[in-house]
Amino acid sequence: MRAKSIVSEVAQQIATARRERQLTQQELSEKSKVSLRTIQDLERGRRESFSESTLIGICRALDLDYREVIGEEAYLARERRRVRTRLWLIAVFVVVGAIGVILVYSILREPETGQLFTMPGEKLQIHEGIPEWEDSSGIVINYLDIKPRAVCGEELSGEIKWSYHFGEAEYFAYYASAYAEWDPENGIWLYDGIMFEDGSVIRNFALACPEDPGKYRIRIFFASPNAPISNFHGHDISNKPTEANLAKYLETTIEVIP
Repeated sequence: MRAKSIVSEVAQQIATARRERQLTQQELSEKSKVSLRTIQDLERGRRESFSESTLIGICRALDLDYREVIGEEAYLARERRRVRTRLWLIAVFVVVGAIGVILVYSILREPETGQLFTMPGEKLQIHEGIPEWEDSSGIVINYLDIKPRAVCGEELSGEIKWSYHFGEAEYFAYYASAYAEWDPENGIWLYDGIMFEDGSVIRNFALACPEDPGKYRIRIFFASPNAPISNFHGHDISNKPTEANLAKYLETTIEVIP
């Protein structure tokens, strides 16, 4: 920052105050921590302007009021600059803080679910054969037949069988669909209907493998047909007509090679 141009009366005020205090230019330089050459130039009018910090340092060393020395107009202009600088720093701090919050949220957010989806609560295991249900009820996966390894772009076929029992209930409605991690938005419909008493269902499905190699997961969900799972990551949190967020799911991993 620059103070207003140093006119003769300002330089004269500083020179007069120095002499009144019986200070040499060298002593004022040491007291104000301003170079001797700068003080000499100021008093002799060799330069038109000096930095604000230079004038403040000299005024403090001479016990002068900086505001009176530079004049009211220049002083007010200096204050306006300081206010603008503070506001600019506050704005930068707010923006940087907001970016920091977003970054922290992105790092800490559960990567499995995404922002709008919540994973169902129970992960199914494969149980060969149909169990003795007795008083229990629910659904079991008897088998999932799908290649664990495939080539990029290969058409992958699979078959799944599940069995169910609902105890005292007269019937139960189920919705089943498969999702691949490489295509999380597009589900493959497997079943949507009413189940009565004990029974089993066999369904076939097909998936086109991605073009990029890697290990990918496939999930098969079982949910209410009123609120089917709508993404590989789970259920849209805004859709709560039933307890579909607790839907069961089976997961397997496919290795895709070049």
